[in-house]
Amino acid sequence: MIYFYKMKTLLSIVVLAILCSCNDASEKQPLNRFEKLSGLWQAHNSETYVYEEWSKPANGVMYGKGYVLNESDTILNERIELKKMGDSIFYIPTVVGQNNNQPVRFKLINNSDSAFIFENPDHDFPQRITYRFIGKDSITARVQGIINGEPRSEELYYTRIQ
Repeated sequence: MIYFYKMKTLLSIVVLAILCSCNDASEKQPLNRFEKLSGLWQAHNSETYVYEEWSKPANGVMYGKGYVLNESDTILNERIELKKMGDSIFYIPTVVGQNNNQPVRFKLINNSDSAFIFENPDHDFPQRITYRFIGKDSITARVQGIINGEPRSEELYYTRIQ
């Protein structure tokens, strides 16, 4: 009988240790689900080529930047951080010439295998940012919101080039 209780206690400790180690691993790497965003992406709008470049997740943050190429010059438009803060994940762009060059937080509100949706209803424009995966090497990035009472949106189709 004593043997049975010792085995039951030992089994409980092992199961608890396994559950804790699984939880710790996911807490340490909360951005792994966004890893498929890493790389260099290119889109073409009517005027120029637009690029987004994302690092792989490391130390609880992913870094991105958006830029255009003007002949041989690279013109940086925004720097982006994707990171966990508290119990939430935020998309945090700092856009050149907007918001006094201060970062703005957009909270992850929907996350699936095919899309990431971030929202900040208090921001002027956009209020929502969506990345939708069309395939392994193609995504759309859509910004949307309300300007002067009118719904607006812009969407770029990106292909992975690295």
